[in-house]
Amino acid sequence: MAGHLRTFALAYLVLVSGLVFSGVLSGSLRSQYQRREELSFRQKSEELLGRLDSVLLSYEVFLRGVAGFFSSSQQVAPFELEAYLRTAIGNLTNGVLLDIGFAERVGTNEIDDHVARIRRSGNPDYFIQRPGGAVEGGHVYPITQISDFDGGAIRAIGWDLGQEPGRLEVLRAAVRTRSLAASGPILLHREFSSNSFQGVLVVLPVFVQPPDARMESNSHPVGFVFGSILTERLWEPYRRGLDGIRFRIMADPDPAAAPVFMSSVDPAAPTRTMEGSIERLGRRWRVEFLDSQAFVDQFHSQLPGVVLVVGSAFTLVLSVVASILALRRRDAELSASKIGESEARARRALAELAERERQIADERDRLAVTLKSIGDAVITTDVDGRILSLNRAAENLLGRSEREVLGVEVSRILSLRHRESGQPFLELGVRLRGVTESDLIPGFFQFAREGLQERTLVVALSPLRARRAGAEGRVVVLRDLTERRQLEEEQIRAGRLESVGLLAGGIAHDFNNYLTAILGNLSLARDTKGNELEGLLERTEHGVRRAQRLTQQLLTFSKGGAPVVRPTDLRELVKDTAEFAVRGATVRCEFTIEPGLWTTAVDPAQISRVIQNLTVNASQAMPGGGVIRIDMANLGAMPRLGEGRYVRVSVADDGPGIAPTHLARIFEPYFSTKSGGTGLGLATAFRIVRQHRGDIAVRSEPGHGATFDVFLPATDEVPVSEVAVPGKPVRGIGRVLVMDDEQAIRDVARAMLRRLGYEVECVANGMDAIQLYRQAMDHGKRYDVVLLDLTIPDGLGGLETAAMLREGDPEVVTVVSSGYSVDPIMADHLQHGFAGVLPKPYRLDEMAQVMDRVRRR
Repeated sequence: MAGHLRTFALAYLVLVSGLVFSGVLSGSLRSQYQRREELSFRQKSEELLGRLDSVLLSYEVFLRGVAGFFSSSQQVAPFELEAYLRTAIGNLTNGVLLDIGFAERVGTNEIDDHVARIRRSGNPDYFIQRPGGAVEGGHVYPITQISDFDGGAIRAIGWDLGQEPGRLEVLRAAVRTRSLAASGPILLHREFSSNSFQGVLVVLPVFVQPPDARMESNSHPVGFVFGSILTERLWEPYRRGLDGIRFRIMADPDPAAAPVFMSSVDPAAPTRTMEGSIERLGRRWRVEFLDSQAFVDQFHSQLPGVVLVVGSAFTLVLSVVASILALRRRDAELSASKIGESEARARRALAELAERERQIADERDRLAVTLKSIGDAVITTDVDGRILSLNRAAENLLGRSEREVLGVEVSRILSLRHRESGQPFLELGVRLRGVTESDLIPGFFQFAREGLQERTLVVALSPLRARRAGAEGRVVVLRDLTERRQLEEEQIRAGRLESVGLLAGGIAHDFNNYLTAILGNLSLARDTKGNELEGLLERTEHGVRRAQRLTQQLLTFSKGGAPVVRPTDLRELVKDTAEFAVRGATVRCEFTIEPGLWTTAVDPAQISRVIQNLTVNASQAMPGGGVIRIDMANLGAMPRLGEGRYVRVSVADDGPGIAPTHLARIFEPYFSTKSGGTGLGLATAFRIVRQHRGDIAVRSEPGHGATFDVFLPATDEVPVSEVAVPGKPVRGIGRVLVMDDEQAIRDVARAMLRRLGYEVECVANGMDAIQLYRQAMDHGKRYDVVLLDLTIPDGLGGLETAAMLREGDPEVVTVVSSGYSVDPIMADHLQHGFAGVLPKPYRLDEMAQVMDRVRRR
């Protein structure tokens, strides 16, 4: 009985022990499956978040590269953008990018100039498309370049992004942050297609300035690089790897306000969720991961229940040893399964790592090929300015290989000088270390080394940013403008020589005619007395005045710069200039002038140059001779110029006309259809007219000549007469000292002043004038007036002499005289210390008026 009880107790103990053990083992297995399920969900969610971050980073780097391409170039042509994209983009898009392009920032007062420039650049049908109608905010943002990656036909050139509120807000955000900005979910449309796609518009401002010696910094971008990203296609390659994970992507961390970009969530409620966020493309993206029944089913197993039932059954039948052996075997199998799964995960991780390394290597190779092919010299450095790499253009410029200069500070081997001042540029190292955004250093720089002719360069700096926050290096871009500057200077010289050649024949012809009249009348005057003598002298003086006007035309031709406007009657100005321009040619001018022609507010010298250029062009268009028709008329408001009154001057010829393909470029600098022409005449005329707040246009049909219309603003002010009216000379008394290097001028001045009643002494240079004036003061016979020639070759001129005279006598009265009437000293003589001015040539009455006026002051 006791043995039975012991056996029963042992059996009971075995039973109880087996059931307890089976229950504990079943619960342990269930907990392990739950932990594996939780770990797998977290790992897959983090993996998917990393994939999204990597994809967005690749497009962010690509867009920054395109913006850098625009920033480092003074002007990017469409074919240059296409070539760069073919080199740089590789297999990046995978259908994700719908398009990429460039939108220019244009003020409303610059729209016409912008449209004209784009049309001249090869797009004659260009116009700004405004979907919203009215212009908003003082600027428009038309697309000037766009490349398609979806195989559709894009006709978006000229589309104004600023008239679409969603896109305009993105442009403003990019300007505020001076970096990337992305829109919320928007519909991306195809023109002439009913299809639309959900996506996001990404923009990046471009800050670029032309390589000019007088550049000024600009706080506004010149435009925006933009890309349209299709969100559905962005995630498409990774859908197969979801394995039951559902997700939502939102562009705002606030769930209540977050617009959902894309979602794979079905109505079934999840058992677990995980959130994550990344910052890419200029905004923060919130991603929410949720499991699904399909994901849970992967980890569902009957093993815990089976273990419980089998363990209980075996406990009833088998001994403790059999149960233990069975459990050990199952533990061994479970361990082997875990080891196999770990090995599989390790192999997958190694394969993914190898693939990423291959992609990075391919990207590095593409970048190296791109840098080697760029014509500009590119140098990359670390944050301290030590060289990390050079492209081939930089090696050729520096005369050193990349291996020779690795680790050397760039400022030690790149010695630059300012082109204008010649002073060394010592700030390169400091500017390089402190650069945080793309920076085009103003001005031109000279670089020279042994074996290389001195080069003219422009320098741009930019930070080289790592994937995470912060910069890991710098980029120095050197553009060689030597040949371009030389070509511009040669073309300018050629243009001047051409103009001088055209004028030479007419000048010689006119001067011979004027001198013939002067000499003929003077010879007749020798043998004439009485009243006839006065008539001959009057005709002689008229010939001298015509010669004076001719010299004034030459001075006007040589004058340039910003206009100094004054009320001007265009009738005589246009007639004199046009007739002067065709002297010696086989053409003649016919004038039609509207009665009561309005006065204009212009710089006569510069407008004379415009008329001269247009008349010379018309003359050259008719080498066999003909008539140039010049029409002057009053006009009201102009559509392109706005409200106001304008005077139109039209210059028409009967030449072969201008081809339609050339009309859009006719005012471009250096564009010419003439053999050997420089293309500067019409470009200069265009610039002068625009500086006068006017306009210039051309009308032409092949075979029917060409007509140039110049529109200039009118004014109610009365023009100032420049014709001196002879009067009775005013006699005076006093002592006058005359300084002039020409003996003939001294003789005439002495005779005039003595005729007027003055005592006169004459000297040939400034030192003699100073010495004679001091001697007169020492003897108490100071001169009342000193008449000084402004320009004395190889000696003291009038300005220097007057200054030295004032040192000895602050009360000295000086009058400046010169044949260069456009000299700034002659135009503003009081500011330079002279009491009066007497332009050459002058008459007796003019001399009398000046002397009387300065003696009475």
